[in-house]
Amino acid sequence: MASPAPSSRHRDARSPHHPGRPAPRNGLVHPVATANGPAGPWLISNDRQSMKELQQSVAQFVERHRLEADVAHRLLDAVSELGEVAKEALKGSSYGSAKFAATSAWKEELGDVIFSLMCVANTTGVDLDEAVRFALAKYEARIEQDGAPDSRRKKSRASRNEKA
Repeated sequence: MASPAPSSRHRDARSPHHPGRPAPRNGLVHPVATANGPAGPWLISNDRQSMKELQQSVAQFVERHRLEADVAHRLLDAVSELGEVAKEALKGSSYGSAKFAATSAWKEELGDVIFSLMCVANTTGVDLDEAVRFALAKYEARIEQDGAPDSRRKKSRASRNEKA
């Protein structure tokens, strides 16, 4: 008797494909877009969804279209999509010679990055709503303690110690 397929929310990263289903061609398939925007019967309603609901919608889309992939391929896809955002940033700033203005593809490329990151999170069982809330709390604490959310805090702490 075949074991039941794992839920899309907590899929085992070592066996991302459902038993008996063919693997996607390359695991890096994205929704089809038209000149008027994304197309297809999978579109979610126009109602605002929470991060958790969007993450669940992405998981359902991936499962419905048999697009499961392992973590390594999901990460490669996310990096590739981020590269496309970088390309649009370069175009939007005339390769650094002008102030940035969003290109016509800017929003779509950002959406592709979010979609890819949600796939990474779903493949590894991470609740992105919880992860983002944790990150916000971490950065808030750093700013409160050191005046900066990033690695500058180490420098500012060292500067304060030298002045003391």
